[in-house]
Amino acid sequence: MANDFCTICPAVCDDTLDLPAIDANQDCITIVYKKSQICGLVIQPTTGTGSLPSAPGASWTDPTYWATAVDNTVTDNSAFKYVVGIGGLPAAEKTEIELPKNKVRALDRTYTITFSVRNLTDNHYAFFQSLQCGWTGFQFWYETVGGRFFGGENGITPSKVDVDFPLSEGVDDYEEAVLTLTFEACGDPPRTDSPF
Repeated sequence: MANDFCTICPAVCDDTLDLPAIDANQDCITIVYKKSQICGLVIQPTTGTGSLPSAPGASWTDPTYWATAVDNTVTDNSAFKYVVGIGGLPAAEKTEIELPKNKVRALDRTYTITFSVRNLTDNHYAFFQSLQCGWTGFQFWYETVGGRFFGGENGITPSKVDVDFPLSEGVDDYEEAVLTLTFEACGDPPRTDSPF
């Protein structure tokens, strides 16, 4: 599987799983609640023209890494792109298998991010029009309004990419690009604080 985020899971037929610690006081009024709306995407081309950027590795949690890795002005895949918009990620669709002794296990999960961009300058339009080709030669990370950043050291590999440009009929409707990213994984990706 391209996105193996299940490093804490036990090996097959091993029932040992050490649960990590959790907060001792879970009902205090000082808990910080984080907003979940996806507001940013980082795209790292891994195929194409130009000098391809390397995956961030352990630097993925370091804001100084991203400050130099992202450059929206290049036209040859030699840098990461950072796009802002409005998006969401519902619960994953699961493929389950029935096992002996009335046990069931989720084998694969399919995640679908829907990301709307209303800043449709000519540059943005051309960028999203190119993603209509269905190209999957990149990894990506996503950022939330609450300041979280998801994707891990190597990012997330998409299995399907599509873009729509709906032109709604309402008097108060605006142009937008709607990017749909689908990816397969055994579980949710690692997260850290947003470097942006």
